[in-house]
Amino acid sequence: MFRLRRIPDRRCRELARPVPSHLFRRTIGDVRFMRQSSAAIGQRRIARHLWRMCFALFIATGSFFSIPERVRSILPTPFATPPFQLVPILLPLMVMFYWLWRLRRLGVVMARPPAVAQ
Repeated sequence: MFRLRRIPDRRCRELARPVPSHLFRRTIGDVRFMRQSSAAIGQRRIARHLWRMCFALFIATGSFFSIPERVRSILPTPFATPPFQLVPILLPLMVMFYWLWRLRRLGVVMARPPAVAQ
């Protein structure tokens, strides 16, 4: 079993609590969703997919771009300043909120198949 006391750094212990609880809540939501009828799939399914993908991307970019030395090893020095480091961390969340807003406003727009010339 995973024990928080085994994590040596205090900051890591503080981060080890919210992420598993968030993932656990999402898992419960997935199970509830799968038990529902298949008629309720469309818009809610895309919204859940957006949440999962953008949250994972937010965690990945946050863990990479939060360490200045790592960013300086990849990007030029002017781009390693704190304001520039914050942009890629927040970008997945901004994109997710845009697409959730657009999905709520327009609903699911199905693409038409291309016309076949005969």
